[in-house]
Amino acid sequence: MNLLSTIQKFAISSISHHLYKNEISVETILNYCQSQKQKSGVAKLRHLVSFASSLDESPFETKVRLKLYVAGVIVPTQQHQVICQNKKKYRVDFLFVFKGRKIILEADGLIKYSSNVNERANERQRESDLIREGYEIMRVMNHDFENGRFAQILKNYGIPKRRYYGKKIVKKHY
Repeated sequence: MNLLSTIQKFAISSISHHLYKNEISVETILNYCQSQKQKSGVAKLRHLVSFASSLDESPFETKVRLKLYVAGVIVPTQQHQVICQNKKKYRVDFLFVFKGRKIILEADGLIKYSSNVNERANERQRESDLIREGYEIMRVMNHDFENGRFAQILKNYGIPKRRYYGKKIVKKHY
């Protein structure tokens, strides 16, 4: 199986996963596309790569990032590190900063709500520390993408639309 058919088979989430794991690079994919530009599917692959991100830690983060793009909201900083006054460091999935507000979007899997008491206590402490630092926390789970709930969550937090709504991707943040 060649590189093209392998990557097309797995699409954006897999591309992002392999970029995150340093198993492949965007440059490798683009060089392959350049050398195989006459083959069927290469244009689609080049398009998919433009949506991939090495910052996505999970397929769900890829999904959230793409849903944010489709929703037309401002582009958040991804995997931002926050250092609190108590010297604790936390990495947040997405951070929106606008009009003096700092809103964290956490793409949560069920692990954060597991039956492990220590994990839940650590997550509550993390959230308390971030709130004390002036951050608002917005959590989304997979079921929030049903029935327009995700769009309503973004609206409730007042996440503004981006200036260029459409196919333009702001590369510096992804």
